[in-house]
Amino acid sequence: MRRRVTAIVQAAESGMCVLDFVVKRYPFKDEAQWQAALSDKQVLLNRTPASASATLKTNDAILYHAPEAPEPKVDRNIAVLYEDEHLIAVNKTGNLPCHPSGCYLENTLLTILKKNTGVQELRLINRLDRETSGVVLAAKNAAAAKHLLRQFLLRKVEKLYSVIVEGEFPEHIIARGWLSRDTDSVLRKKRAFVAGTRDAQPVAGAEWAETRFERVKSNHELSLVRVVLITGRLHQIRATLFSLGFPVVGDKIYGVDENLFLKFISDQLTESDWKKLRLPRQALHALELGITHPVTAAPMLFKAPLPLEMRELLNNRPESKERAEA
Repeated sequence: MRRRVTAIVQAAESGMCVLDFVVKRYPFKDEAQWQAALSDKQVLLNRTPASASATLKTNDAILYHAPEAPEPKVDRNIAVLYEDEHLIAVNKTGNLPCHPSGCYLENTLLTILKKNTGVQELRLINRLDRETSGVVLAAKNAAAAKHLLRQFLLRKVEKLYSVIVEGEFPEHIIARGWLSRDTDSVLRKKRAFVAGTRDAQPVAGAEWAETRFERVKSNHELSLVRVVLITGRLHQIRATLFSLGFPVVGDKIYGVDENLFLKFISDQLTESDWKKLRLPRQALHALELGITHPVTAAPMLFKAPLPLEMRELLNNRPESKERAEA
């Protein structure tokens, strides 16, 4: 069967053209891809083929018939950490996208949680990369979402991560500086961290980033590091560690060789390449997330234990020296 994606136009979206609406609502395709889908009559407006330039009205129905195509396999073994009528916190696996994007539509955390909870208005409050595991929080209604998002905006949320890096990491590092496009990389999405002061933005568009790192365990070859995010920027942990000289194990973009990412997306990774990566996923895990409940105002701390594959990687390495338990 062909997959079906449906949407009802809201009052705030009235007046938009069909093309702008689907591009904004469904980022798993870019504008050119949606233009092609419209030309192929895969998008219906009120049950008739939609024109890209048609103007939408409140309560119009958009239906997208996705061509039949298998999605990549994912790890759907999601563990619920906490749930009530306002929110749900889960432990996401290390091979599961959060939102529909690219070739992923049904095999995403958001889609799975909507089906499992029966709440179509469910909204993810924080987001992890597909290969990052750990705590993800979702709101079940608009009021809870607004309250929780404000906590993140005001930096009133506790975020603790665990990561395994190449090399022997120092006991403590507080990294303060700027994140911007890595102009030395062939990868468009790659970012670079440059240490600096807040009053000296190095390039236009650079984002201020602060991160605290603490070594938990090291065997000279690999280190387990605890990470506290002061700011929350795209790729902040991975880009900062790479720039500090401690690439994340298993990371195809910020790891030991960025060319592995180009080989990965073209399905050309060799057995030797996988050995360089050590893990099939990046060794980054959202360990804890602390919030205030949006209704009761009670402090809440959600914890997701370190995944088995990360524990095994560390335990299989000799001569570990520990500061504290992971």
